[in-house]
Amino acid sequence: MTSYLTGYNGTTRTRAELEAWSQWRQLDPEDARRSLAMMDDSIVAGRPLGIGSIFRTEQQQRDGFLSRHHVVKFGGCCTYNGQRYALNKGVAHMAPPFRSYHEATTKAGKALAIDWIGDMAWLGANCARYGLNEFSQVNNEKWHSQPAELPHARSRYVQASMDPLREIRLPGTGIGSLPSPPPQPTRVYAPAPTIKVRRNLLAGSNDAAQVRALQLQCNFWGWRDALGRNLIVDGRFAEKSAQAVMSMQRALGILDDGIYGPMSARRFQQHLDAMVKL
Repeated sequence: MTSYLTGYNGTTRTRAELEAWSQWRQLDPEDARRSLAMMDDSIVAGRPLGIGSIFRTEQQQRDGFLSRHHVVKFGGCCTYNGQRYALNKGVAHMAPPFRSYHEATTKAGKALAIDWIGDMAWLGANCARYGLNEFSQVNNEKWHSQPAELPHARSRYVQASMDPLREIRLPGTGIGSLPSPPPQPTRVYAPAPTIKVRRNLLAGSNDAAQVRALQLQCNFWGWRDALGRNLIVDGRFAEKSAQAVMSMQRALGILDDGIYGPMSARRFQQHLDAMVKL
């Protein structure tokens, strides 16, 4: 019988106990289906993931934010109630209340984020296959995941158009995985680049349209530059685009050399083909 690590105190739960766990019951059903498949496959791979936490109330989010930040007159990392706040040394960032996917976000009041425990390297290399983004390139939160189709910031989440999540085809042998469905049309959100893009490509070259398409794809899937920012879609393959391509390559499990070549194009198209069924 499979056991799942839950919480930060070494507790394990069976599948039935996991589904009855109050934290798990507060997670969006499609996010839960994707996460369960990934967790189950990590166990099969001998590199198990577990769930640290999922849901926070407004008060828990506020208390966590205030315990990790202090008021400053200038600069800081965020604002709350008209004041600027900076992160305390040695702690991870936590968003102010109403700005986290760990809070009630969907129409049903469910969360859309998980903080993981276990093998973070396996999580980083594989979560994109399950329709999830991890945040090692955003606030250095390698333990955090949320559905890949959502904007990174909850402030940009639009419930009317983003809820409910679409059911996607899942890989692997996990309990949450779907059987292989009959062929379905694949929805591609921006033109999928298919040629090699060189690191020093300049705007105005013959490949500028392909670079713009690649930049759009990186922005959509959450593959950001080294500072966790979206790319400017300008058709120039410069340093920031290379950084985003490296983020893509790490998510797809290939060499992160920052060059969008035939291997990157092939793996990315496989990712697109597997992700969405209409």
